[in-house]
Amino acid sequence: MKLYMCLYNRALGQRINSPVMRAAALDSLGDMLSTAAVLAALIAASLTGLHIDGWAGLGVSLFITYSGLSAARETISPLLGEAPSDELVKKIEDDVLRGEHVLGVHDLVVHDYGPGRRMISLHAEVPADGSFPAMHDEIDRIERQLSEELHCEAVIHMDPVATDDKRVAPLQEAMTARLREGVDDRITLHDFRVMDIGGRTLLLFDLVAPYDLAVSDEALAQAASYAAKGLDSRYETVVKIDKG
Repeated sequence: MKLYMCLYNRALGQRINSPVMRAAALDSLGDMLSTAAVLAALIAASLTGLHIDGWAGLGVSLFITYSGLSAARETISPLLGEAPSDELVKKIEDDVLRGEHVLGVHDLVVHDYGPGRRMISLHAEVPADGSFPAMHDEIDRIERQLSEELHCEAVIHMDPVATDDKRVAPLQEAMTARLREGVDDRITLHDFRVMDIGGRTLLLFDLVAPYDLAVSDEALAQAASYAAKGLDSRYETVVKIDKG
């Protein structure tokens, strides 16, 4: 009966991707092995006179310890939150970028706490001079699509991008190239804006650095300032540091 419960719970756990059901399968397997160890010890004692109860108990206890640690590791990760797979990230980005008015995607965050408990938030870049009702309807449609396909709660924030400022794209490319060359080739920039104030030109943007980059936020902001001054001494930076 315990073997049947083990196989049933394991199959169900794999089908619905439930670590709790897989843990229940290990529990049933532990019960089955405990009973089998008792029977084996009784048979060995009656046939050979050897008392192997202690060794059998030790073996069962080691298995129970292993299965308990495995179950804890598998169930604690979803409770604390797991990083999304590369495939999931790519699917989300591809689905959002199919939108007619969407120019880019950034600040994608996925909170995955197990089946039916996934939350997704992201920023979608849209043209600042576009039709707000049309863009809003499109973002709502994308949110519904993500929710239906991925069984999640999806929230998308619209970021307006000035598409008529011809300085933005070249400056963003130049700043990205300088920071990648001087700091790390995985750095990206987004929400890039240019503002002219009293003879100064402000470059405002978010800088995304990888988590494993051993550089402080202050040093990254300073590097961005140096990179801007290298392009033009009138450039000043207002930088927000994000972790990729």
